[in-house]
Amino acid sequence: MIGAALTVIVITLVAAGTDSQHCADGQPIACTDVGHNMLVFAHTGILLLGGLGAFATSYRAWRSGGTWPIWHGAGWILLTLTLIYLGASARELVP
Repeated sequence: MIGAALTVIVITLVAAGTDSQHCADGQPIACTDVGHNMLVFAHTGILLLGGLGAFATSYRAWRSGGTWPIWHGAGWILLTLTLIYLGASARELVP
C-alpha cells in the first residue's frame, strides 16, 4: 500500500505539470486544481483503505486463531502514515 501511494504521488507530480498562467515561480510542481486535489485525496485514500484492510485482516486472523499482531501493527502504521500525509498535504487545499 505504501508503494502504491508513492507510485500515485510520482504519477500525479509528472502528469500535473505546470501551467504558466496559474503558477508563480517557486510554487509546487502540481499547481493546477486537479493536481491539488490528487495530491491531497488520492494518496490519503490509498493509505486509509490499506489501513482499514489491514485491520479487517487482523480481525479475521484473530477470529480464526491465527497470527494477528502483524496485521494489527500494519494497520496502525498505515493509519499513522495517513494522518501524517494528510497533515503535510493539507496546505495544498489553502488557496
